[in-house]
Order: sequence, then structure tokens, then C-alpha cells
Amino acid sequence: MLPDFRVRQRDYLLEIARALTQELDLDKLLTRILRISIEMLAGQAGLSPSKKPAAGGWWRCMASQLPF
Repeated sequence: MLPDFRVRQRDYLLEIARALTQELDLDKLLTRILRISIEMLAGQAGLSPSKKPAAGGWWRCMASQLPF
């Protein structure tokens, strides 16, 4: 039997996998993955920077914070 942490981690990763197959809007998908990751790692906030090389190399950041 897997320890409780491993079971929860598996459930979070399955939720991320489902989101990848269900969500077509990239912004919504990244926000959802960021929120799941924050919860999985017991964090309070998260940041996801990404670079768009085709758009002149500008950076885009997504931030999320779980309510306290």
C-alpha cells in the first residue's frame, strides 16, 4: 500500500493529466496546473514564467495565490 502522501501526490498528478486533456485554453490550463501544484506542494503562492520566442522574446508570468 502506498503511503498517504504518495496517494495524494498521485491524485494531484492524475488531476493535472485530466486538465491537459480537457482544457483547450492555454491560460486557463496553466492557471489550473499552477493551483494544483501549489496545493500539492503545500505552498501559499506560485509563479510560472514562460518565454515567447516568436513574440520578440518577451517574458510572461502567471501568478497564483491560494486563499488563506
